[in-house]
Amino acid sequence: MRVLQWKQKGALLLAALGAALLCFYVSRSLTIVRMARAQAFVTPYTLEIDTFNFETNPAGELISKKIEARRGDGTWAGETTSLGKLGLEAGETVRRIVFTDGRSLLLADSIAAKTTYPRMPAERVAAMKKALVEPRADCTSPGFVAIGSAVVAGQQATVVVHNEPSKGSGGATQRLTEWRIRALSCQRIQFRLEEAQADGSWKLVAEGRPVSLTLGEPDPRLFEERAGYVELKPSERVRRQLTRLGHPEAMADWAKWAERQDKLSHGSGCHLGRFGQPLMRPAPSRSLPSPWNPTPPRTSRSMP
Repeated sequence: MRVLQWKQKGALLLAALGAALLCFYVSRSLTIVRMARAQAFVTPYTLEIDTFNFETNPAGELISKKIEARRGDGTWAGETTSLGKLGLEAGETVRRIVFTDGRSLLLADSIAAKTTYPRMPAERVAAMKKALVEPRADCTSPGFVAIGSAVVAGQQATVVVHNEPSKGSGGATQRLTEWRIRALSCQRIQFRLEEAQADGSWKLVAEGRPVSLTLGEPDPRLFEERAGYVELKPSERVRRQLTRLGHPEAMADWAKWAERQDKLSHGSGCHLGRFGQPLMRPAPSRSLPSPWNPTPPRTSRSMP
C-alpha cells in the first residue's frame, strides 16, 4: 500500500515539474514574441563618417564616405560609396535598411536593384530591440572591452577596443578602437585600426572620422523601398554596377568577395549585429573594418 502511495506521489511530483517547465518555456516564448513585436523608441540621428587609409599614404587617403541613420522607431539605414576607389570617384553608392521586424535589404539605386536578406528569427529581433532601448552601460560587445571615455562631436562616448591575437605565440597583431555613444544605442561614431610593428609600436592602418552628427528624424529618402527594383544576388548587382561605370573587367577583382556575399544573402540573418546594424566583426588581418563592408579586399584596381 505504501509503495503504491509513493508511486502516486512520485507521479504527481513529475507531473508538477513537467507543468512548471512547460509554463516556463511557454512564458519565455511569449516574452520573446512580445519583445519582437514591440515598437522600439530611440533617439533618432544622422551620422556622416569618412574612412581614410594610411597604409601607403601617411597623410591618409579617403576611401569611403558613409551616412548612417536611425529613426525613432529603431529602423536603421545606411548609404555608402560602393565599388572601392572606382565607385568613390564615380559617386556610386548602395543603401542598406534594417527594419525592427527583422527584415533587411540592400538597394543599388543607380541600377534599380535590391538584395533581400533572410528575416531574423523572433529571438534575434527581441534581442536587437532590447539592445536598442537598453544598451549596455559600457557599450561593449563580444571581443571588445571598455578602456575609457571621450567627447566626440559634442557627445559623450565610451572608448572600446578589440585586440586581434596573433596566430603564433606573440601578442596582438591588430588593434581596433571604437568610440560608441550610449545615448544613441551605442552607435559607433569613430574608429581606428592599427597594426602591430616589430619594434612594439602600432601603425595606423585606417581611421573613420565623423563629419557631422545631427539629432532628429533623418531624411526619409534613406529608408525608401522603391517600387520596381529587380531582385539580384550581390554578385550580379556588382557586375551590373561595374558595367554601368564602363569597367566590366574589374569584376575579376571582385569575384571571391561577391561569392561570399552571395552566401550571406542566403544565410540565416547572422550578418546582423546586436545594435540592429549589419554586423561589424573585429577586422581580420589586412582588412578594413566596416559594419556592412561593401568593398572587397585590396586590389591594384579597386581600393576599399
